[in-house]
Amino acid sequence: MTTLSELFPVGGGGLTADFVASGTLPNGKAVILNSNGTVSLPANQSLSASSQAAYQTGQVTSNALTYDAGKNKIISAFTENIGAQGLYAQIGVLSGSSITWQTRVIAYAADHNPGINPSVASDDNGTFVIAFDKANGTSSLIYVVVGTISGNTVTMGTPVSLGTSQQNGLSVAYDANAAKFIVFYTGVSDYGTGVVLSISGTTPTVNTPVVFRSAAGGKYASAYDSVSQKVGLFYYKDTANISGQAVTISGTTPSYGTAANLVNVIATESYMQPDGAFDSDTGQCVFVFRQDNGHGIAVTMKISGTSSSFGTGVQFTSGSDRCQWPSVSYDTLAKKVVIINDTGDNNKGDYILGSVSGTAIAVDAAVEFTASSIIWLASVFDSTAGKSVFTYSNVSISDDGYYVVLANAVQNVSDFVGITTEAIASGTTGTVTVSGGVSTNQSSLTIGSTYYVQADGTISTVSTSPAVLAGEAVSATSLLLNGLDEIPSQSGNTGKFLTTDGSSASWGTVGGSQWEYISTTTATAASTVDFETFSSSYVRFMITFTLQTSQSTDLYTRIKTNGVYHTTEAQHDYVFLRWTGGTPSWSSVVNQNKIDINGGGMTGLRDNTGAIFIEHPNSTAAFPFFTWELTYPAGSESFNVKGLGVWSDGHTGLQGLRFLSGGGTITGSFNLYGFKTS
Repeated sequence: MTTLSELFPVGGGGLTADFVASGTLPNGKAVILNSNGTVSLPANQSLSASSQAAYQTGQVTSNALTYDAGKNKIISAFTENIGAQGLYAQIGVLSGSSITWQTRVIAYAADHNPGINPSVASDDNGTFVIAFDKANGTSSLIYVVVGTISGNTVTMGTPVSLGTSQQNGLSVAYDANAAKFIVFYTGVSDYGTGVVLSISGTTPTVNTPVVFRSAAGGKYASAYDSVSQKVGLFYYKDTANISGQAVTISGTTPSYGTAANLVNVIATESYMQPDGAFDSDTGQCVFVFRQDNGHGIAVTMKISGTSSSFGTGVQFTSGSDRCQWPSVSYDTLAKKVVIINDTGDNNKGDYILGSVSGTAIAVDAAVEFTASSIIWLASVFDSTAGKSVFTYSNVSISDDGYYVVLANAVQNVSDFVGITTEAIASGTTGTVTVSGGVSTNQSSLTIGSTYYVQADGTISTVSTSPAVLAGEAVSATSLLLNGLDEIPSQSGNTGKFLTTDGSSASWGTVGGSQWEYISTTTATAASTVDFETFSSSYVRFMITFTLQTSQSTDLYTRIKTNGVYHTTEAQHDYVFLRWTGGTPSWSSVVNQNKIDINGGGMTGLRDNTGAIFIEHPNSTAAFPFFTWELTYPAGSESFNVKGLGVWSDGHTGLQGLRFLSGGGTITGSFNLYGFKTS
């Protein structure tokens, strides 16, 4: 007999194929087939801007944006300089090319310095921080205020001052590795300063500020680098240099790496107006700013350890166009840097797409997204919708706040080929579960539900346009890949299977290699649940189940051969892998009278969701064996178990498989499927 590791399915069951990855591919993501034979995540083939729409009536004098992925909310921070003056926070949800904005909430009920944009960042879990500069005579005061999101409700805390500063810009970022917000500003003695915030609810604790430049400077931009797990900082140094540094947060203290200088680019502090984003595909920060000749510059900054290095800056405006207030985001679907700018052409709004190769950025020609005169620009990428959002003050329309959505014009999800079984580095070969196979590295699936490929490579029960079918969930973690474009009506088609002629899908009878539904068994407080219909018409079987055991006991299976379930004979050998999100643990058990399929350690009632795949059930030439996987809750976490079991009672063929709970009962449902080869 071969080793258990050779039989154990990793990431997928059934049909797989090897492909070379184009771009880094995460584990368990849907991928598309490219014309050169490589596979990649779906991507938008072209982008187009929606018509502008108002989000705020009133004189908007500044804008800042961020996105909370956990709450699926766009967060807008803006100031109004007419009527009820002050700083406001507002959340919205993007659908199509429209945003549903909730009622704005006051963040600071006082006159806000309109010359300095606020900065906002989110922890992707419903907490965000706005940093802003309030004019105070000849100087200014830096404040931070914390907001939280619950549903469609925003709660703002009390603003807290960081002390006196100069009016030369600031930036706030969230370090996901340290789980801390950090604010960069010009502090005591006009030195460049960073301070870490500790957040409790809506209350910030301002920790000890740490200087990163003991000289005058300013105009800060920052972006969290999820590859290096550091914050990239970008700022004006002097008339000859613009600088960048890697920032590491340890506890409540920031430390700064060696500064890199971007030379041969002249910028004036007062007009530099930088902004930053992170390119997750190349693992680099991207910064944009205005240089002294009025044109806009985009540049990459690579963090390695505690050091930083700049690529070659590229000018993204040309001719008479000038850069006034640039902003940048990164579209992870299109794999494009998205720059917006109010040009010197009557301050009309343009967007410019850039592609990063190595450390260089190649930019496309500017595309006008509004003919209105605009100012105070901000941008963000909505990773759930897969679209960029721009906000600005529309000078042509009473300085009202407006927004535009950079929509996906064409998607290539129709080239869906399968789901990755592992993370695959760009340029290397990896395995993909293809049509007819079972992807076993999913989570939180609803058994029996149909799933579709989304534009970002995830799967969902939501049918998008174009609708591309991924498959049907056979367990909470397993998806049977169909590879069909749509599912026709199920009415009157019990026991049939989907077939396709290459262009359309239909129901048909069994023929060829395919899974066939056999039966459903429902148990209510049953001591055992038996399956004894292992017809020779099938070469393998699959049992999916969702059940609960009544007592603090494990869930077992026992086999039947030679007319009996083996209750005394030591005929069961098995191995299983169990993990809760930490380090997986292997266990191997031999010479048992049953197999523990949820891996032991049971306490209290347990809901078990999973599937068993039975191999060689009728063979007299090979030992029958089965693999299984299941999930069950354990407090606030879930146990995940994968295993393989064999029975060694000779080559007599399998006659039955029994589910039982040690001393308890079973309540739930089971679905039996068979796999035919002809």
